[in-house]
Amino acid sequence: PNGSFENWEQKPFGEEPAHWGEFNSQALNGIFPGIVDSTIVKSQDAYSGSYAMELRSKTFSMLTSDTITPLAMLNLSNGDVNAAKMKIDSSLTSLSGYIKQDIVDSPANATTILVTVYLKGDIVGAGLSEFSEDIVEYTSFDVPIMYLDEEKGDSISVAILAGNGDFPLPGNIMWLDDFKLNYKAVPQSAGKKPQTQISVYPNPFVDQFTV
Repeated sequence: PNGSFENWEQKPFGEEPAHWGEFNSQALNGIFPGIVDSTIVKSQDAYSGSYAMELRSKTFSMLTSDTITPLAMLNLSNGDVNAAKMKIDSSLTSLSGYIKQDIVDSPANATTILVTVYLKGDIVGAGLSEFSEDIVEYTSFDVPIMYLDEEKGDSISVAILAGNGDFPLPGNIMWLDDFKLNYKAVPQSAGKKPQTQISVYPNPFVDQFTV
């Protein structure tokens, strides 16, 4: 939903794309309202359409200065990570889209996109892609899903981390656009459908007929 990031909603701490949320902004402002603006930016630097989702690491001050590594999630509301899921009814093969980024040059710095597939609450598959270098122009990506057993799930979560959460660095910028969920194709039967002739008699009938 809203994979093109064209639809946005106003929040107390800034705008967020409809059906998407940023964990740190929601969690911190739930405890200390107004402490930090959203790390999601409504960017006009889009691959297509009018807008893209921009994730920007930033520093805020309370008792000390801390840097937030943006964590954007599909269907995140009120910082409830466990509820940030979307129902699916088919076998998901991958998540694709377009990315560009300007990240701080550090051996430990990278951005990641994680897709987790669930079946009745249990994890049955996942896909992870990591991007450790600057990407100057929008570039297509594809996060393939690997399943533990059968290629089947009933819900997914999508998490995007704009940097290394263990070593947060200010200055990371990540642009994302045109997300698409790709599903396994339903096989089509080859050739023509078999022709079946049916006769019913007698017509008209009384009490009993034969097929």
